[in-house]
Amino acid sequence: MPVETHTGTNEFGMIEEARSFEHSGPYLALLKWGSACKQLILYTILIDVFLAPWGLASTTQAHSVGLAVLALLGKAVLLGCVVAVVDNTFAKLRLFKITEFVSAAFLFAVLAVFTLYLGGG
Repeated sequence: MPVETHTGTNEFGMIEEARSFEHSGPYLALLKWGSACKQLILYTILIDVFLAPWGLASTTQAHSVGLAVLALLGKAVLLGCVVAVVDNTFAKLRLFKITEFVSAAFLFAVLAVFTLYLGGG
């Protein structure tokens, strides 16, 4: 059985990954760095706004900001562990459910053909 990973192949249809095929050297490093910065910002917004809005700095004092950074790192590690466990748990399950998705798509296609021809369309 083939095992898919998120780092195994790059599809040309993906916008973020297709840009890296055109660059090399320092420009590729800048693209990777920008992508990592964008992912960090979105990850921080997800954690601090939607999932766990506790532990934010209420003042600009150094100890308050330091505690907020430690809280953010702790929340990020916890969320990363949860995502890794869920991703590894459901990877094989998705592979076994492909036949169900294909059969459901085929039945919907047959239903669409019947609706087209019997519905007068």
